[in-house]
Amino acid sequence: MTKRLLFILISFTLLIGCNLKTPSMVPPYTLGIKIDISILKKNFAKYNIYYAEPLYNPPAILFLKKQIKEKIILSRCFKEIKDPALFKELMSRIEYIHPYLYALIIKDKNVTHIVGYIYTVGHTYLRKIGDNEYFLLPVREHFNDIYYSGDNTFFHGNFD
Repeated sequence: MTKRLLFILISFTLLIGCNLKTPSMVPPYTLGIKIDISILKKNFAKYNIYYAEPLYNPPAILFLKKQIKEKIILSRCFKEIKDPALFKELMSRIEYIHPYLYALIIKDKNVTHIVGYIYTVGHTYLRKIGDNEYFLLPVREHFNDIYYSGDNTFFHGNFD
């Protein structure tokens, strides 16, 4: 009975382990990359930059590398940032929720490609939809007490 239980446990573990996909978001230091958000801010022009809606409370800022071989299709929640002033404003808004910087990776034939970085407290995933084509799932909005507290008169109609 013990051997049978052990066999079932090992089989179940192997089945689950084989079905797990490589995560799309990993901290850059796990890949041996020394980068932080200040470096990305300085190199604004090297990336296609997007924010996840809503504009007043962005849950993520996405930095996609301009020179990548993979085609990344973004969820409708992502909007491009072209104006440096808007970028600066959105960065100040997202800083309030203390986000983390993650590398967005694609693992193809045991080779890891970094396609960009995402600054968020949320989670997303790159789903393969074709040859060298991936879809980036949306990032959920997160609670931010600046916008959702009882003290905010804008959302409660107190305009006196």
